[in-house]
Amino acid sequence: MYDVFDTLIEQFQISLQLDKRKLTTEEFNDFFQGCLTHLDYAMTTSVNQHIADKIIIRMTGLLLITKKNFDLTNRDAINFTIALISDIEEHYDNIFSGIKSEEWPLFRDGLVLYLSIELLSQSKNTMNLIHQMKNKDFKKDLANVLLKRLEEFQKPILGINWTNLFTLVDPNILTLKQLELTGSIQIYVTSLVQIVGMNINEMELREKVDRHFDQLIYDERLPGKIKII
Repeated sequence: MYDVFDTLIEQFQISLQLDKRKLTTEEFNDFFQGCLTHLDYAMTTSVNQHIADKIIIRMTGLLLITKKNFDLTNRDAINFTIALISDIEEHYDNIFSGIKSEEWPLFRDGLVLYLSIELLSQSKNTMNLIHQMKNKDFKKDLANVLLKRLEEFQKPILGINWTNLFTLVDPNILTLKQLELTGSIQIYVTSLVQIVGMNINEMELREKVDRHFDQLIYDERLPGKIKII
């Protein structure tokens, strides 16, 4: 029964590539309204839950999400994400042990969207899901795409320990722009130490950091107290 979904996903992916039509905010909201409406059926005990979760995640990976159509005010998206991630945690080993290389890109993109929604809406340690991954290549790839997506959205991050991403990603993708997501002086400094530790050209980076930090303080974009010594 589940094999038919691979064919449907492949056909839909080809259609999207040919059409090149962008997803609207209304369509984003409609998608998650439909997901929440059929949640009970998707999570029923009569199905192989880990397979169903994997299909849902890959299906979501087909969505062309951008900063413009991403709607974090949509409670359907948040509530469905909470339910799905809870199910992922319950069936974690079965889900991730069955991911094939050819399935990974869509699975990664779908999971990144759900992780982003949770990080931006819930004060949870979402990073646990990433740290548990046994495939090191998949883990790094997921962290790379997730950090880039969070940088694109430029929204306050509520998730706990999300700055651990800085230690998981490829150092070549780290930018000072990502530090603006930290939201406070204390977290900014902690994250900066992580980034500096992986940067080769320390002198050039120091000059950029000085200018970047001064600008954020001037713009009052980093709340917190600075002790004058």
